[in-house]
Amino acid sequence: MPDIEIVIADNQPLSLHGMRSADADRAEIGIPDAEELKIASLTRREREVTELVCQGQKNKEIGQRLQISLATVSHHLTAIFRKLEVEDRTSLVVYAARQCLVTFS
Repeated sequence: MPDIEIVIADNQPLSLHGMRSADADRAEIGIPDAEELKIASLTRREREVTELVCQGQKNKEIGQRLQISLATVSHHLTAIFRKLEVEDRTSLVVYAARQCLVTFS
């Protein structure tokens, strides 16, 4: 497969070799991938809620721990599910583990 040459903003050529993945090329020039962008869109509080969900905490326990109402916990979870494109708590835990957002002991 022939090399492909792309000229980026500063007019420096970037050679993309046939067998390299697009992810490797994006990482090399500092362009985040889609998952990194999703994760970066989470607020600090949404990250805290995600961590507590991954610890097995229920909404009531999360609310007490963070001193927020149940409605606020629900709003945070809705935003997290939308931003990370997951459907429920279980898929959130799986996503967080795969993306190394949390560590399990």
